[in-house]
This record gives sequence, C-alpha cells and structure tokens, in this order.
Amino acid sequence: MKRNFLYGISRVKVRELSLLSEYDAKYLERSCSTYTSCMEFLKNRGWGTQLGCEEYKVILKQEKKKLWKFLFDVSMDKTLFSSFLVWYDYQNLKLAIKAVVKKMEEPIPFDLDGLVPAKDIYEIIKNNEIKRLPEYMREAAIRAKKTLLHVCDGWAYDSILDKDTLTVMNQFAANSGSKLTRFYVDTLSACSNIKIVLREALLKRPREVLMKAFYNMEGLDFKKMLDAALRSRDDLCEYLLVTEYGDCVTYIRNSLSLDTWFDRRTKEKARHVEIDVYSFDPIVAYLIERLSEIKFVGGVISSKIDDLVRDIMHTHK
Repeated sequence: MKRNFLYGISRVKVRELSLLSEYDAKYLERSCSTYTSCMEFLKNRGWGTQLGCEEYKVILKQEKKKLWKFLFDVSMDKTLFSSFLVWYDYQNLKLAIKAVVKKMEEPIPFDLDGLVPAKDIYEIIKNNEIKRLPEYMREAAIRAKKTLLHVCDGWAYDSILDKDTLTVMNQFAANSGSKLTRFYVDTLSACSNIKIVLREALLKRPREVLMKAFYNMEGLDFKKMLDAALRSRDDLCEYLLVTEYGDCVTYIRNSLSLDTWFDRRTKEKARHVEIDVYSFDPIVAYLIERLSEIKFVGGVISSKIDDLVRDIMHTHK
C-alpha cells in the first residue's frame, strides 16, 4: 500500500507562503546597506530574536533547527531525509577528527545533529571507538584520521570524507523513493566533481590523487573531464556542454560560483515538482528551497560584515 503524504504536503504548502520572495531577496541584498538593517529586515519576517554582529550564525542555525523540527513533525519519519541528514554527520565527523587530532578546546562548533548526535560522534572519535560509528562511516573515518595524523595533508583528509559523504548520500537517495532527492544529490555530486577538476587541474596534482577524490558517477567521465581541463577551460566547457550538466558552463565561463549553479538548478527543479499525495517530493521541494534561502541569507550577511571590516581597515590606514 502506497504511503499518503497529504497532511505533510498541505503543511509545507502553507509554509511556502512565508519564504522570501524574489523582491525580498533583492531588497535584502541591495537595499539593506548595513548588517543592522539586514538583521532588522529579517527580524520583521520572523527570523531570530536579537540583533548583534555575533548573533547571525546562531540565528541561521536556529532557522535550520526550526526547519528540521517542522519537517520531522509533518513527516513523522526521520529516515525519509537520510540523504540530507547524513551530510551533517560527515561534517561533524570531519570536525570531530580535527578536534581530537589537533587537541582543540571545547566546546567544538559542531553543525546540527544528523542521523547521529554530534556529541556522540565526538565521543566516539575521542575514545577511539570507531566501531560505534554507523558501518558506512567507519572505513573513511579510519583512513581520514590516519591521513591527518601521519601525512598532515588537509586536502587529502577532506577529500576522503567528502567523497564518502557523496557515496553514502547517493546510496540513501537511491533507496529514498524520491526523484527530487536523487536529482539533488546527483547535482551535488556533479558540482563537487567539476570543482575538483577546475581547481586541482591548475595545481597540477597527480592524476591518481585526483582520481581518489572524484566521485564516480554515470553522467561525468573523470578521464575526459580532466584531460579537457588540462588542455584549457574552454575544452572543459565543451565537454560539459554535451552532458546533462551543460547549464553550469555559463557559470564557469563567467567565473561565477558553481555553488550558485547548484542552488539555482536544484531550486528550479523543486519549484516544478508536481503535487502527488503519494509522493514525498513536494516536501523535499520545500526543504531544498528553505535550505537555499538560509544559505543565501547567510551569504548576504557575511558580505555585509566583510564590507564593514574592509571599511574599518581602510579608515585606519
């Protein structure tokens, strides 16, 4: 018997009305000229409760917590979001290993809890009890910790956990029953792979090293991508144009962020999801749009703070 998501879909459709409009986004970005005016604008729309330069990251985290609490309430099944939640687990694992190896002082600034509480991940790493991690995380955790301890190569360390993150996210997505979740994770994987080739081809890292960082996927051929990138950026763009990710080429040619491409591509897909009470996709669509909104707001506020710092430095020269 198919599961009916009518209740959850009805709830998220109401919540979608409170998302920032295109006008709101442009107003925040262009008309709110200071950090304080940004925060006032957001406060008037129900974001956070306090002003203060030190508060904005806390407020963004609170908004994500509110989002997940709402989604858990309307879906009543946390595992439906496993592809998204496991991303937090790996971010927390990455920070936990660094904290233990580098002997960072507590409290450690962990991200939200995913499928495993962040404090549990930290205690597992701290006590060297890797077997207590979910089975799918253990091997990468062991390899990453050894790399950070003995090789001291931050890029290699990150690449081990980043690749495993994508591997597990794709596994969960394949079993999710959600086409939109699969599209989201597939686009994230493509974005990661393209960024690796773009960045690391310039640094001339050995091919075998890059291969270890590249997530193998049907839509992109690592050898062809890397060969094209080593010849020129134009050749890489020509290769990408014949793939299903050709819409990223405009961003590459104009030196725009591939993260922006990822956000816009997944949001556009989310906005065109058909309403079907037997599909989880409309709920995932709201999740994608809300996460993108929080990320956008964080970027705008961060840029305002950076501008303020530059102005202060210029004034005191």
